[in-house]
Amino acid sequence: MPPAIDLALLSRWSANLKTLLGVVFSVFCISVGTVILAISLSILLEARASRTWPAAEGVVDLSETVFNSSHRGYSQEVKYHFIVGGVRYEGSRLDYNKRSTRTKTESEEMLSAFRKGAQVRVYFDPKAPERNALIPGPEPMTYVPPFMGTFSIIFGLVFLLVTLFRMRPDEPSAACRNASAMGEGM
Repeated sequence: MPPAIDLALLSRWSANLKTLLGVVFSVFCISVGTVILAISLSILLEARASRTWPAAEGVVDLSETVFNSSHRGYSQEVKYHFIVGGVRYEGSRLDYNKRSTRTKTESEEMLSAFRKGAQVRVYFDPKAPERNALIPGPEPMTYVPPFMGTFSIIFGLVFLLVTLFRMRPDEPSAACRNASAMGEGM
């Protein structure tokens, strides 16, 4: 005769597994959101600060359109150099928004002012000139990743609260029932 299956025990294990998976998923969402938020806020703050940076004259060394298979579009690659305080610096940041276009022509139009050999203004952090860009300031899309990170954190917290709230027993546990039954017998 096969052993009897304790359905109450199986039900508790199932509930515990659901709770564990809910907590793990919540922690994952919160962790990913925190990483996205930290990185994107750093970029956003640098982009905002770049609006007040001084500029130096620079020269474009490389300007090309590259097909990006992961985005199924074209992105711009630019490299340039400039001199600050007698020291040569190099940069590769067009702006603080990774732009991708659907066509090569659109991408090339974006680079029209930054052709190889062109004289350009390079905006640089006076405290760390290796931080620089050809187009200063944040673009509207620069605000999207911090929003996504914040949303992921809030979603994870709400999911965690719902998971933990569902963990609360709807009826008194067996221990409570036994304790109250013992109290009635006295």
